[in-house]
Parts: sequence; C-alpha cells; structure tokens
Amino acid sequence: MRQQVFLGQLSAGGLLLTVASLFYGRVFDGPTWIGPVVGAVLLAGALSVGLGRTSMIAPLRALALGLTGVLFVMLAVIMPSTDFAGFDGIGDALYGATIDGWRNALDSTLPIDPGLAEPLGFVTALAWIAGSVTGSLLNRSDGTALPIVPGVVFAALSLPLAAPSGIASYFLIATLVGSALLLSLVRAVPEARLSGDTRSRVTEFVGERMLTERLISGVPILVVLGLLAPLAAEFIPAGRDDPFDPRTLRVEEIRST
Repeated sequence: MRQQVFLGQLSAGGLLLTVASLFYGRVFDGPTWIGPVVGAVLLAGALSVGLGRTSMIAPLRALALGLTGVLFVMLAVIMPSTDFAGFDGIGDALYGATIDGWRNALDSTLPIDPGLAEPLGFVTALAWIAGSVTGSLLNRSDGTALPIVPGVVFAALSLPLAAPSGIASYFLIATLVGSALLLSLVRAVPEARLSGDTRSRVTEFVGERMLTERLISGVPILVVLGLLAPLAAEFIPAGRDDPFDPRTLRVEEIRST
C-alpha cells in the first residue's frame, strides 16, 4: 500500500513537471529544447527523491544536486553550442547561461533559437531547480499541496517571455491545473502523509479500496473540469480591450540586409 501511494506521487509529480516544462514551447523555436529542459526537470526530481531516501544530511544533498545540475547544464546545453577558449571561457559561458541568462532571454527575439546556450541554459537551470525542490518536498513535506508550488512557479516564469494564446493554450493551462490537483489528490490519502516514525507505530488504516475509490471518483472529475475550462473560455465573449500580452513589451530586433 505504501509503495503504491509513493509510486502514485512520483507519477503525478512527473506529470506536473512535464506539463510545466511544455509552457516553454512558445519561447523556443523547434523541438530541440525539449531534451535539456524536460530532461533536467525529471532527472533532478528523480535524483532528489533518491537522495532524500538515503541517510545523507541535507547540506550534502543540496550540494550534490547543485553540482550535478551544473554538470548537466554544461553537458546538455553549453558544450554542444559553445567553442571554449580556455578555462575562462567555460566560466564566462556558465555565467551567461545561468546568472545572466534571464536578461539574455528577455533580449532575444521570439522564438528564441535553442542553439543559443544562454537563454536555453537559464531555462534548463530553472528546470533543474524546480525538479530538485519538488522531489525534496515529495520526500520531506507533509503538506498535501506544497509539492505543486515549484511546478506552477516554473510554468509561470515562462509568461514574461511568451504569453500563451489560443485554444491550445487553454488546454495546456487546464492540464497543468488538473495534474496539480491529481498530485494533491494522491497525497491526500492519509497514509501518504505519515512521517517515517509514525509509519512504524500505525497499522494499515487506509486500505487499497479507499485509495481506489478516491482515484476512480477524483480523476474523472479533474478531466471533466479540465475540458470544460478551455471550452468555456473559448465561447464566453471577451471584453473590448485586448488582454495583456507581455510580448508587446519586447523590442524586436531589426536586421538590415
């Protein structure tokens, strides 16, 4: 039973992080960004969960996740697209793709070429942080809805770069909300929120039947709500003023020929 609940949390958490990553599809041109961004968020989440189930102290876990994240950004983003000129060139490329990456992403013309290491490296670093925090919260937190926060924040950070628009974006937002509610539903099973010390003193008071009933009754409701929301948004008359679109604040680059 405990193993089923834990695997359910991992599956729902991975779905939430993957959907949150898809919000960056409007930022980059082509599909090559998917590997670094989605790979970073899922690998970081899995590694964080794995390290959290060991006896390693928290500072060492954070250090291991941070160093592994830097290595992932270097291998997946920077090295394939950058020619280095010594050790200083590696440091400058890593700084531009992480610390200075947000400004570089805002300055780039949409859609951004995923061959540019700086914007893609910054989003990959954000994905690694979101996956690491989510995995740690799945292991260590008793809060039912707390692990959905990193994924929602990660998706929201894409909005200053490219606001979603159209009926496809409504479905994407509905899927994000539905996956977040699904993770909360699985974690709402009382046994999923027991600490390690409590599990040893409590018998199996939540049976498989209760978990099955909650999922069977809850998942269809989430699916229906997720489908109704974008359909309602499509047919409800809009206001006279156009909605705020952060892309209108961008200064498009004019290239002369």
